[in-house]
Amino acid sequence: MALEIVRRAAGSDAASTNDVAGRHRAAAAALVSGIRATIAIIERRGREPRLRWRPRASTRALIPAGGLLVAITLWLAIVAYSVFDIQGVLHFMQDGYAYWVAPAADPYHDAIVGAPGAYLYSPAFLQLMTPLRVLPWPAFVAVWAAILLGAAGYLGGRRLLALAVALSAPEIGGGNITLLLGVAIVLGFRWPWTWSFVLLSKLTPGVGLLWFAVRRQWNELFVVGVGTALIVGLSYAISPGAWLDWIAVLERNAGATGTSAAIQVPLALRLPIAVGIIVWAARGDRRWALPIGCLLAMPVVWFGSLTFLLASVALLPGSVVDRVRDTFRRGAAGAAGAG
Repeated sequence: MALEIVRRAAGSDAASTNDVAGRHRAAAAALVSGIRATIAIIERRGREPRLRWRPRASTRALIPAGGLLVAITLWLAIVAYSVFDIQGVLHFMQDGYAYWVAPAADPYHDAIVGAPGAYLYSPAFLQLMTPLRVLPWPAFVAVWAAILLGAAGYLGGRRLLALAVALSAPEIGGGNITLLLGVAIVLGFRWPWTWSFVLLSKLTPGVGLLWFAVRRQWNELFVVGVGTALIVGLSYAISPGAWLDWIAVLERNAGATGTSAAIQVPLALRLPIAVGIIVWAARGDRRWALPIGCLLAMPVVWFGSLTFLLASVALLPGSVVDRVRDTFRRGAAGAAGAG
């Protein structure tokens, strides 16, 4: 195109004058104009986003439909397991079972990390679960698994639903609240009071609140403090003795590293690293790194707890998520074409 501009401009000037010098000046002017036009095009393309691979409409429809199919299949399998009551053999929904079976009068009678049916969270969490705890076991499993699947879907997003559910399947089958903690941290950037859920369940990942302290976001910390205090006050009024028991449970399990299903590194060694990552993340506004620090600050890092990193995926910049999604789309399209 630039060469055509040069030719036309030079030809037009040549027709209007026979002066050699005039032709040279015309050619030079055309060259300058062409260079300026080329620079303008380059600058405009630099500002525009690069064109990404776009699947056909049928492929775009299959991706979220496939994720939904994976989620429904997993949910049906979990419910079927609960109906046949084989959780004792397969260690199925063991954490959910602890939330369901813990007696309200004495929830901490066997509160040892790794013990079957051990309930380890605050009385407030158990009180929050009351509407579900009155359900029969299969109904409880159906509702609880749906909630966890919803959390995985939220963190993975519409396009990464299938991948998020597949990676979270063991954790969802176990019934742990790891995915819900991830959701609370992601939502905490908009509604800081969601950090109350973190503090009143696994507690130690609450070190992530350093994010607000480093960034001097005192209003957010105030909201977290007031919200948590109100919940604790109401819960304590209902069951004061349970709160004293929970404090004893925290002391008794301090330093526990769990069973062989957990990473055998005590919290005392992981916590300084977690604090460093959180501070680094806060100073550089790296939201995606905050869940990494909170994961390292877990009381026990079970292998299933690694699904907590889906919260980092949810907090990645949109351009990065687009590249990840495009990679999986190209892989899916390639596999379909090869088949």
